[in-house]
Amino acid sequence: MIPNKRIKSTAPPPDLEREDLEADRDQDKRRKIPTRIPEGAVVITKSRDDRNTLGTPNRKSNEYRPYQTSIGNNRALANLLGAIWRVEAGRFNEGSSTHPTVRIVSPYTALFPPAQRQTNPHWGTRDTPPPEIHMPAIPCTTGNLPNLVFDEATIYGAVDSKVAAGIRGKAEELTAVIPFGAGNKLFDTQPGLVNGIKDFLEALVERNGEGVKLEVQRAAREGRAPHTATFAKPFTIIVAGVPHRIRTFLLQRQTFAFRSQGTPYAFFVADPDQPTKPWIIYTFKGDYIVESGERMKEALTSICRTIEGLPAARNFVNKTLMERRMGNTAEERMQMILSTMSLVYTERRREDGRQTPLWQLHGMPISPNIDTQREWLKLVRRIRFYLNDYTAMEPERIPFGCVWCKSLTHDGNACPLPDHRDWKGPVPDDKHYAPEIVDTIPTNKEGRRRGKGKGKGKGRRHTQE
Repeated sequence: MIPNKRIKSTAPPPDLEREDLEADRDQDKRRKIPTRIPEGAVVITKSRDDRNTLGTPNRKSNEYRPYQTSIGNNRALANLLGAIWRVEAGRFNEGSSTHPTVRIVSPYTALFPPAQRQTNPHWGTRDTPPPEIHMPAIPCTTGNLPNLVFDEATIYGAVDSKVAAGIRGKAEELTAVIPFGAGNKLFDTQPGLVNGIKDFLEALVERNGEGVKLEVQRAAREGRAPHTATFAKPFTIIVAGVPHRIRTFLLQRQTFAFRSQGTPYAFFVADPDQPTKPWIIYTFKGDYIVESGERMKEALTSICRTIEGLPAARNFVNKTLMERRMGNTAEERMQMILSTMSLVYTERRREDGRQTPLWQLHGMPISPNIDTQREWLKLVRRIRFYLNDYTAMEPERIPFGCVWCKSLTHDGNACPLPDHRDWKGPVPDDKHYAPEIVDTIPTNKEGRRRGKGKGKGKGRRHTQE
């Protein structure tokens, strides 16, 4: 048998417990006794308006503080920020063609810092050369030409990785040239293209008193072009040795078209150091797309309301703009991004001749960082947008753009450059051309596919032992 153990009691003796209760009771009575205030002393008491007699607010550290905009004491602008954004219809010209457009009109555009305020680079034109720059004695195209956007993919796409790294290392000293209709077939069928562009640039440099020789070289390819491709990347010709004054002029003018010994040439100039970031976010297709301002207003309103109400989009915008020190709250930053958005109508002709127009959603890039911008585009392109309660907006997955000028806002059949009144460059035929889906095929062993079947050259034979 297990011997009984004496259980020790933890309760205090009755006398001690009674004394403690009486002491607590006496202490409570002492707390309730009012203290006599010395004469002349200042007593701080909390008033009804949550302020003490000294005039300073009595707030705890974790107490809610009302929102204060980042506009300081500008009361007029502060009142405007309470207004709801609206959608306004308009048009933008691209050479001889016009695109119906609707855009967001919002007072939140005023909150962008002056250095960060941008206009849509796909709109507008390039002016004539400044008077201090003299063109060479070669027949050239004059007048205002459409503005074009050459992004990172256009300049560096399918370029050999080591060559691309070398270009980036000296990008401030180099100039990127993209011929009209650039692609694998153009370079293969016109071996004198590079020398023709070089002669024009050297004549321009010499005409303006700069006696230097230029080094012009086509960027090396990564892999090989697909067998059936016509406009496969890379598009770029690299020019070294251009004087700074001439390089600035080339980037400002952007488009050059001329004739030399009866041969038409045309090329575009881009900055490999600071490629322009396109504003195109989303492309829509479907039978519901019409050239109607009211329908486009309805679509843009639905798109912005969807993005505005998506927590993932709000969190991403808030985090990104906070790192850029733009805006003051999550709501303000979201409204700033929405204030740059617009919806553009553009025509598209298919290979069979059918007209299948598109809507393009434009908006300012959320970040200058390429990876961050890609994450933002990926997030938005995963969203399912609805025109109304019974119509879903379908995204266009096939690449869209012009194979001649590399614009992303029209197709090859609607290129405005050949319709320019003084165009001296090549004039394309009326056939249907579309950007290549695949620009390069890997040539290393890891990229090759094994064939199927048995026998020599048709894949590895697997046997069971």
